[in-house]
Formats: sequence, C-alpha cells, structure tokens
Amino acid sequence: MSDIVKLVLNNDPILQFDRNIPIPKEQKAFLMQMEIKMSGGFELSGKFIQKPDLMQKSQFVALNMLEYIVQENFSKATGLFTYIVDSLTDLQQVNAQGTHQNFKVEFVFDEDYHQWQEVKFS
Repeated sequence: MSDIVKLVLNNDPILQFDRNIPIPKEQKAFLMQMEIKMSGGFELSGKFIQKPDLMQKSQFVALNMLEYIVQENFSKATGLFTYIVDSLTDLQQVNAQGTHQNFKVEFVFDEDYHQWQEVKFS
C-alpha cells in the first residue's frame, strides 16, 4: 500500500496526497467543521440524505471537489481531497470519469495508481 493517494480524472492524475505529510492544525479544524455541517444532511444525486454515512459524505465531497477542478480552483479542490483521504484511511485512489455535472466517482482501496503507457504497434 502506497502512502501517496491520487485523484485520477478521465485517466489523468490531477491531484495527489502524501499521507506522510501531517495535515496542519488549521486544516484539521476546517475538516472538522465540514464534518459537522455534513452531519446535518445534504442533497446527493437529487435525493436528500438526512443522516449520511462516511461513503455518502465522501461521495458528496468528491463531486464538489470535481466541480472546483472544472473551475480550476485547485486550492479548494485540494482541501476537499484532503477531507476524503483523511476520512477514508485505506483509500489508494479516487477515480473519476466524465465531464462537468456528469461525473462518476469510484473510490479504490485495493490498488495503487499506476501510470499506463500506450504501446503502439506498427
């Protein structure tokens, strides 16, 4: 298991998080506030989730993170990625496919990210 967690969007690595680098105290406080806010419920896929579990919270955060990436707001996206990685301790990668407003997100716990190289045959 690698200590590096990657966000892969449409097969391209976009963000990475190194679990060996401690999360600053201010960031931890922000993550705790996020957790408290989400515990009150939110809308996910057109349905209000009153008492979300950890995976629903992570899915909600991931979809918001992807919207920030589309907007090229990488600092907010990184903050949300930190929440996901900190919450899902066995996570190896977040694999997202799709485009703005139509993303499919998969949390991968059993496989490190490997950059594939295309091999062309002549």
